[in-house]
Amino acid sequence: MAIRGLLKRARQRTLAAYLYYLLHLMNKRVSIVISGRVHGVGFRICAVDEAERLNLTGWVRNRADGKVEIMAEGEETDIDAFLEWCKTGPDSADVTSVKTVNAEPTGEYDSFSIRYGGG
Repeated sequence: MAIRGLLKRARQRTLAAYLYYLLHLMNKRVSIVISGRVHGVGFRICAVDEAERLNLTGWVRNRADGKVEIMAEGEETDIDAFLEWCKTGPDSADVTSVKTVNAEPTGEYDSFSIRYGGG
């Protein structure tokens, strides 16, 4: 009985460690604020298209101060590719600054969407 209990606990710990690895090491979450001519140029819809292409989840929104704010989560290589895209955005945009803050991934989003209002 004691050996079975130990084996069960070892498997549970292994599963927990694996899930932690999947959520925290393979995934990345980043908050992005983009400055420049980024309102009224299709930045948000193009960001959604690019994020979906890269299998990212999260959201994008226009801020009242004329910037675009993005919360994105996904595999690290995909996040890095998305950040590269953000440096230029769609052809009609003129990006002057991309600021990022890394955060712990949460897995709270099922898709990537446009948010309206706020900020």
